[in-house]
Amino acid sequence: MACSEHEPEKGDVEWSTDITPVREVVHVDDHMSEGFLASLDDGKILLLFRLDPASSSITSGIWSTGQQSILTKKIKHMQKTATYHVKRLKQPMPIDGNWDKAPWQETEALNIDHFAWVEPLFRPVTQAKMRYDNTHLYVIFHVQDRYVRCQVRDYNGPVYDDSCVEFFFSPNTDLPDKYFNLEVNCIGTPLMHYNRVPRQDITELEVNDIKNIEIASSLPKELIFPETSDPVTWTIEYKIPLRLLEKYAKITRPEKGVVWKANFFKIASGINTHYASWAALQNDKPDFHLPQFFGILKFI
Repeated sequence: MACSEHEPEKGDVEWSTDITPVREVVHVDDHMSEGFLASLDDGKILLLFRLDPASSSITSGIWSTGQQSILTKKIKHMQKTATYHVKRLKQPMPIDGNWDKAPWQETEALNIDHFAWVEPLFRPVTQAKMRYDNTHLYVIFHVQDRYVRCQVRDYNGPVYDDSCVEFFFSPNTDLPDKYFNLEVNCIGTPLMHYNRVPRQDITELEVNDIKNIEIASSLPKELIFPETSDPVTWTIEYKIPLRLLEKYAKITRPEKGVVWKANFFKIASGINTHYASWAALQNDKPDFHLPQFFGILKFI
């Protein structure tokens, strides 16, 4: 997790001395955390901010070498980690790409509206929703788009160059930096990998395994090139078998109280190149493979 966009105001914390915090990113207990490094007369200490996954509250603690926290206090005016509550389905749901069917109408949407690195000609309006049951994860995307393009029909092909929606998720609460990425272009062609180390230690899921993911697109399965500048609204819906994930990784099965890390994306190349995310990213160059910026999925 990168540091918050907003530093705490002095009134938010009872400062014990007149110090000037300096923005810093730290690694504590195998988790990236937000913090500020401050200099005192007796050396440097770290004023560390962390998000409590159970309550979504941000707390602070002053840390120094060999010393536990001497201050714990809720902080105001800081950007919280993106959090989404995933509701259990009462019964399995058909996969047909219908954003308006009853189970989705009862489900809160998240917005994929953090655009980074380039300013596109048009900013697609993209939302996603998610549900779960004992055997599957259910995800749907709704995109109000322009300059739509699609050139990939092959599984595990470069769908990220097309008009594409992506779901990156860490299904093991003990290993939040290891994650799956499922990327699906606008006609429903998928790519799926499991990442132990981003861009280094990666397993490409077998095509026959990916075919166990039921996928529906609202667009016909026809290639679109060159881009069409006309407004196009499209949906992608799928359900992921938990058994498929367990073939490639140890997972924490979703149930009430379980917390996963994840991010959702919208991407396209060409005339309207863009990079949009649900949880904000901070990086010098385009890259979605940044699990330290993942938001929180809370299963309820």
